[in-house]
Amino acid sequence: RSSFRSWWLPGVFREAVAAINTLADGPNKGTPWLIERQLDDLELQLFRQPQRTLLEANQAVHELLLKTQVDVNEVRRPHG
Repeated sequence: RSSFRSWWLPGVFREAVAAINTLADGPNKGTPWLIERQLDDLELQLFRQPQRTLLEANQAVHELLLKTQVDVNEVRRPHG
C-alpha cells in the first residue's frame, strides 16, 4: 500500500462500527446507536493524517479508535 486510504471500504467500515456499538439492554437491545453524522465524523477524523508515513497514520488511527467516545448516544432511526 502506498497510502492509508488504499485499504478503505466505507460501507464495510460503517456496518462494522455500527454493529459493535449497539444498545446493551432495554427494548432496543442490539440496536446500533451511532447516527450517520457520528459515523461521518469518525471517518473524517480517521483521514486527518496529513504528512504521516503509513506506519504513523496506522498508529494514530489505532489510538483514535481506542479512545474515541461520543457525548450523546443516539439511537439510529430505521430507514424507510
